Amino acid sequence: MRVPQMFIAAALLLCALAGALHAATGLEIPSTPGYHTSLPLPDSKVCTYDLYLPPTYDPKSKDRYPVLIVLGYDNMNGRNWFDEMRLVQWAEAKNSLVVVVNLSFSDFVNSPERRGQRDITVMDHYMKMIDAIPQAHPNIRFVVNAFSDWGSQHAWAVASRFPQKVAGIIIGPSYRILNANERLAPLDKNLALAVLHLDATAYMKSHPRTMGFFYNDNYDAWEERVGKVLSSPPLGTYPILRMPSSDFVVSAKSLAPALNFLLDAAYLSNPNLVKVEADKARTAIVARVNKAAALEDSEARFAALDPLVHIPSFIKSPEGKQALTAWTKAVYEAGDKKTLYPRYAFFRALYDFDPLFASEPERTVLKKKLADLQADPTVKSEIAGEDALAALRRSAVRALSDGNVDLAKESLADLDALIAKHPKSTVADDAAAIRQLVQNEVSMLGRIRRPGPTTRNASNPAPSDVTGPAN
Repeated sequence: MRVPQMFIAAALLLCALAGALHAATGLEIPSTPGYHTSLPLPDSKVCTYDLYLPPTYDPKSKDRYPVLIVLGYDNMNGRNWFDEMRLVQWAEAKNSLVVVVNLSFSDFVNSPERRGQRDITVMDHYMKMIDAIPQAHPNIRFVVNAFSDWGSQHAWAVASRFPQKVAGIIIGPSYRILNANERLAPLDKNLALAVLHLDATAYMKSHPRTMGFFYNDNYDAWEERVGKVLSSPPLGTYPILRMPSSDFVVSAKSLAPALNFLLDAAYLSNPNLVKVEADKARTAIVARVNKAAALEDSEARFAALDPLVHIPSFIKSPEGKQALTAWTKAVYEAGDKKTLYPRYAFFRALYDFDPLFASEPERTVLKKKLADLQADPTVKSEIAGEDALAALRRSAVRALSDGNVDLAKESLADLDALIAKHPKSTVADDAAAIRQLVQNEVSMLGRIRRPGPTTRNASNPAPSDVTGPAN
């Protein structure tokens, strides 16, 4: 049921009055460690927040506590989401506070009078409340949206509105709003970004009974539009870590590493730290670099060093250069241990998207490795197969989104042909996962018949790798 505009306006008015009422009422913010639910913001029964204080929290401490701000909470399963994300464990380990905004952005975005500009003025009052929490860090605050379907643009908007307060945001795994029609607000040059990108095939394999096609191509569009902008001069100094995800919602598996990266980036490069904070953090991080560099397993070494080397200010330091050298060596060692096509895919992803391979001499080294791998007949065949599979996935999306069962069945036949052409390969495994999803949807939509092409034609051809001669 749609909420009447008058009630939305009333809720926003109450939020606006909350800040003014705070001084008059003397409402106290909890200081007892633990999870505090539905606290008024302040003296408002409409705008509320949740607050988690770790066991070590002391309002009289000389230490300042980083703050994680969670948006979109009321679109999820409330406290259960908090527990599923293991945020208590993360906050305790990182000595951080967590503030949950219990007001959905969907209540006040895209108002016609603002011509589509997202109204985040209500966040002014939440941020003032956070400012009032004793020892809450004024500059080391991170933003994640629990409801990631709208999360990217909300986190982005909050970071743009509070450039001196927000040190990092999590973007993705859903990118449906950050598209070609969106005018992106500027970000502070010191902001760190953890980008969760949805791997289409990984999603399909982990969701064998779920139709997830409609989200699968959004990351490529986002990377083309936003990712390249962030990685290119003069904005190429952003600390950015790209992390694969097998779902289009934030998961506990991806959230903690993303937050840890943002925390490291803030302590290594944020100019608003006091010297004692920066020195303490750098000492701990350098110890981690030394420990990681000594790991014998190349994949473990790569994983441990990967977040740190994506902090541009850090790799300019002597310790950072040491970490970058160890990471680069681990990249080649880990890649060379893989079989041919997985090795190609691993190096290709680094070549295409990782800014650390955008300059010489590493770009030339990696380019030669890719050229050598592409010359191998097996790799060449799998590249063609993956290209064909991507085309088939898009064709199936069009057919199923139109409810065109006949055309979807043709996609099934094309997938069978592709599997037969590339037996015992990555292509065959990926195509089988996609085929299962298409078959599930065809069974569900079997009685739906919508207008659309039912046979192959010039605008809807079969991929050439399927119809061409077998290798």
